Amino acid sequence: GILTVKGGTGAIVEYFGPGVESISCTGMGTICNMGAEIGATTSIFPYNDRMADYLKATGREDIATAAKQYTHILRSDDSVEYDQLIELDLSTLHPHVNGPFTPDLAHSIDQFPKAIKTNNWPAHPSAGLIGSCTNSSYEDMTR
Repeated sequence: GILTVKGGTGAIVEYFGPGVESISCTGMGTICNMGAEIGATTSIFPYNDRMADYLKATGREDIATAAKQYTHILRSDDSVEYDQLIELDLSTLHPHVNGPFTPDLAHSIDQFPKAIKTNNWPAHPSAGLIGSCTNSSYEDMTR
């Protein structure tokens, strides 16, 4: 992977770009929670309509209305400079199986059978988790 379980140590990870609009608010929450898996101090997304939709759907329309007034400051400054920039093409991402024991052992689904043989792992898992270790949800299972 690009970042290991220690690759974000001490960093504040900010997610931005056109792909952000395709991620639900709960999906963004999951991604931010997973920032801890790379050692990040914290992770953030810019405020957007997906967050407003979530706030409205959970009975907090007043907060969404207030946040909309401050959207211009609930995002990066136009002149922001990053210590490191990692660009991902979301259309190239594929489902992965992580582990055992650490997220650093991630394998794409198509490469996982080879990893099972190479590492002499059990070929018939007895249990699994669909989603992420930080926030498995119905949304994860529908993808």
